Amino acid sequence: MENNNDWSRSWKSSEDPSKQRKFKENAPHHHRKRFLHSHLESSVREKIGTRSVPLRTGDQVEVMRGDFSGEAGRVDDIDTEEGKVYVDGIETESVDESETMVALRPSNLKITRLDLDDEKRLEKYEVTEEEKEEISVEPEEDEKEEETEEDLDAEKEQEEMEEDTGEGEDYIELVQENIPDVKDAVEEKDLPVEEVLEAEKDNKDRKTLVDWLEDRKGGEDGD
Repeated sequence: MENNNDWSRSWKSSEDPSKQRKFKENAPHHHRKRFLHSHLESSVREKIGTRSVPLRTGDQVEVMRGDFSGEAGRVDDIDTEEGKVYVDGIETESVDESETMVALRPSNLKITRLDLDDEKRLEKYEVTEEEKEEISVEPEEDEKEEETEEDLDAEKEQEEMEEDTGEGEDYIELVQENIPDVKDAVEEKDLPVEEVLEAEKDNKDRKTLVDWLEDRKGGEDGD
């Protein structure tokens, strides 16, 4: 890039095409970023309250003009120096028959969804959390979690574990009752003394009830 002393803001409004090109080519880095704005799709524009925003990698865009008009994809890379944007899926065939990504101008793109991984990106705009969800990019198919056979087996195992521990949770509720009620429940329902005893120790740990349950457990073991 040439020396910034050869650059002038006045060239932007010049009618001379060469000065307009020079304005962009010699612009300092912080000004070059301003050339990377793209218009927002109407529904996104209404929610944000602005006509355009700087492009970022991850944004979902649609080509509005040129040979690839109508095609859409995610911004894969942005060349700040050259002022070009590269979009996933928009490619051309090279001489050696390999696929090469097409360099697109930001002015030829329309942003349909925004990458909002950076929470501060819309900080200066009055956008609700619900509106952010509506205008943010959706996860790609290969990023979505797929249920494999291993996942299903793990899920089934978890369900079985929850079923096995279900009664234990009931015993936790049981030992919240007063001691006579707990004793009556153990005797009338023939509950497993060891599990009730464990639930009691993990919770209130009342000596009277613990001694009674341990005596009862000892009697069962003796039988």
